[in-house]
Amino acid sequence: MLNREGARYLYLQISEVIRSRIIAELSPGDVVISEAGIQREFNVARTTARRAIRVLRNQGLVHTRQGQGDICQRSG
Repeated sequence: MLNREGARYLYLQISEVIRSRIIAELSPGDVVISEAGIQREFNVARTTARRAIRVLRNQGLVHTRQGQGDICQRSG
């Protein structure tokens, strides 16, 4: 799934995987995978997980809600 040897940063690859999930599976208001969940699933450092979520935030796909984590902003 992830190309750890390639020139493309892992956090960008992970953000693309999560973006695809958001579009295919989530509705606005649904909770998105947590940083800890990203760390476990993709076997990456916390910094990488944070960067992946930040990319999605910058794209307007998720926003952070205090006490709930990252929430799906829109589904596409």
